Amino acid sequence: MIEYFGNDSKFQERSQKNIDNRKKQKTKHRIGSKSYSQVSFEKRNPETGEEPYCITLWELTHTKNGIWSNTESQDVYDKA
Repeated sequence: MIEYFGNDSKFQERSQKNIDNRKKQKTKHRIGSKSYSQVSFEKRNPETGEEPYCITLWELTHTKNGIWSNTESQDVYDKA
């Protein structure tokens, strides 16, 4: 594995590009490896089966204990 990942220049280039792209992201979610659709499904209304609105889903995925992950995420919410 070390030989494969350590010597493959294409892998190294792609890895560096992904690192650079992550640094450019302004909003941060707090749901880990869960997908947005999985969170939406889990938070659906048990009686009607209706999933939360997009803005509610944004709040669910970008806050923890009522605290926003960063100011950019809160700005998006406030503008919506």
